[in-house]
Amino acid sequence: HTEKTPSFSVHGALQFYKCFGCGAAGDVIRFVMEMEGLTFMEALRSLAERHGIPMPRRAEYSDPETKLRAALYRMHEIARDIYRNALGSSAGSEARAYLAKRGVSPALISEFQLGFADRPGQLTRAFEREGFDASLMEQSGLVIRRDDGSGFFDRFRNRLMFPIQDESGRVIAFGGRALDAGQEPKYLNSSDTKIYEKSRVLYNLNRAKQAIRKNGRAVLVEGYMDAIGVWSAGVAEVVAPCGTSLTAQQVRSIRRHSDNVVVNFDPDVAGASATERSIQLLLEEGMRVRVLQLEGGLDPDEYIKVNSAERYRECLERAPGYFHWLADRARARFDMRSSEGRIAALQFLLPPIQRVTDRLERATIANDLAEYLGVDAGLVRDEGTRNALTKAQM
Repeated sequence: HTEKTPSFSVHGALQFYKCFGCGAAGDVIRFVMEMEGLTFMEALRSLAERHGIPMPRRAEYSDPETKLRAALYRMHEIARDIYRNALGSSAGSEARAYLAKRGVSPALISEFQLGFADRPGQLTRAFEREGFDASLMEQSGLVIRRDDGSGFFDRFRNRLMFPIQDESGRVIAFGGRALDAGQEPKYLNSSDTKIYEKSRVLYNLNRAKQAIRKNGRAVLVEGYMDAIGVWSAGVAEVVAPCGTSLTAQQVRSIRRHSDNVVVNFDPDVAGASATERSIQLLLEEGMRVRVLQLEGGLDPDEYIKVNSAERYRECLERAPGYFHWLADRARARFDMRSSEGRIAALQFLLPPIQRVTDRLERATIANDLAEYLGVDAGLVRDEGTRNALTKAQM
């Protein structure tokens, strides 16, 4: 939840937690279930694997919920293997040509398990051979029931396929890029299922989490190809939302590993707007934020191809604090020569400053912004209303 006052407590001797803000309580297994959206058996297995404790050799899928989720995991494994085989076949020549044009090597194709959605009905037939019934197929989200009820058809057709994995590395969804001109949407993503909520999942976090902890930061990009491109440049701590705007749940997933993030979205109008929204959300969750805007109007993947991986890494190290990026946006948007323009700029910049939870950091940022914009520091530190700002300027 969004409460900022200290209210979460762990009793070390009795081994349970209690949140006095929302009332949530339980043991470590319940905590993992709640935080990662797992069933009891999945949480138990996750903890056992994390700490090298062997699981008992007995039936693991005893309850209906766990059986359903196990079936969905299996169906996504089957889909991944079918897509990967199709990419290597004659039918996948166009998809391979696209990847070659984008500079994606065979090693990267293998690492990210990329594939190709080929013939219609391929998954439906495979699922039927495996004995999955109509209800399970529909709940997988990989196939869609026909309007007349006569059967199913595959959700993804003639698309380059990006498997989406959970933090344990299990395939839980897909993103598919259109290959035909005029094919819409350009990117088609899996719908939410029992094993996938797009608002909770970050692409590549399963690979990036160790590097995020080691390097003390995450690099946040917009899409699948950007994440792969940045990874190929030797920046392993890169993650991306899965076809959605950044959410609080995704930010918390990053913060479990580090509270530092560099936002490197595309430099177009949509990317700049997404960066503004993300900054506010990241600050609300207590993250320390820097923003990398690459020169030449290039997105991260393009920049690396045009320049070099080394040049990209240098830019990443020099990425300024978010307030400089926002200040540049304000100066470009408003007429700083007029009092009205300066007031408008301050009104634009105050909300992100107010979301900084540390009081000393907030004061430091306010001073920096005042100097950067050429206005009185007292105006920036004032967290009052619009009327207060107007009166102060007058």
